Amino acid sequence: MPVMAIQFTVFPNSGISIGVTFNHVAADGRSINHFMKFWASIHRSQGLGLTSLSSPYHNKNIIEDPNGLSSILLKEFRSWEDLNLAGDVPADNVLITLVIKPVKIEQLKNWVTTQCKNNNELAHIRISTFVVVCAYMWINLMKLQEQISGSLDDDMLYHFIFLADCRERFEFSIPATYFGNCLTKIFVSAKRRELMGESGVIFAAKAIGRKVYELGNGALIGAERWISDVREILKHGRLISVAGSPKFRVYETDFGWGRPKKFEVVHMGAYKTFSLIESGEDGGGVEIGVVIGRDKLGLFNSIFEQSLNVH
Repeated sequence: MPVMAIQFTVFPNSGISIGVTFNHVAADGRSINHFMKFWASIHRSQGLGLTSLSSPYHNKNIIEDPNGLSSILLKEFRSWEDLNLAGDVPADNVLITLVIKPVKIEQLKNWVTTQCKNNNELAHIRISTFVVVCAYMWINLMKLQEQISGSLDDDMLYHFIFLADCRERFEFSIPATYFGNCLTKIFVSAKRRELMGESGVIFAAKAIGRKVYELGNGALIGAERWISDVREILKHGRLISVAGSPKFRVYETDFGWGRPKKFEVVHMGAYKTFSLIESGEDGGGVEIGVVIGRDKLGLFNSIFEQSLNVH
């Protein structure tokens, strides 16, 4: 399979679009983001080759595998061939962007922090923009799934999966500019009754924040079960995942023409994944990308507007 494909689309008298797709075997999101910024900075130097960014670090020998995970994960990964991950894809999807302002994010963080203080939980939970926005999206996309396909038993497990970067962690000492994959997979699970109640966002934020805190115990704990765990979740549970990160600072990718007007992650599946990047607006905040069927836009808006007003 190709490592990368790049497409330029010219809009006469308006601007251009740069579309990039890459093979995740070659690089993770942080790698490709650094590559794009490095490329842009070289272009911005008008052929002089000058850049303030460090070159991508390509030495694969720095990656060690003392626990023999590579053979385990490769064997399990090949077993995915008999698993239909795509499912039924709606024919009339649209990609929409939500912008959550900094004031709303701070309200969510303060709300969760207050609840954690009341229960003496704050010492073992990380509360961040990523945590509270992911909690908010997890709950609302699960509500959307239920409205579309029906609610389930209260003991049904709902799941949230996200990836965490492992560069510069003390146990690995991998350079920040390492080009490749350096990620750990984080699983968060909760029963439906815990997430769909009035305090569902609080419960979700605590669960996600606790997992972020536990990264300090080791990034590869349970890694030998990553693929088998995902298989079980896809077969027996409901899942939401997130792509991207506000830390990528994608709107700082400048080829010499100024900041991008819009950045979008386009490989997401409907109702099961959302993207999360920093806002392109000067005031800050975050942008959330969601793929949804055109006929479900009204339902989508009602769920999210009601949730924002409540929280």
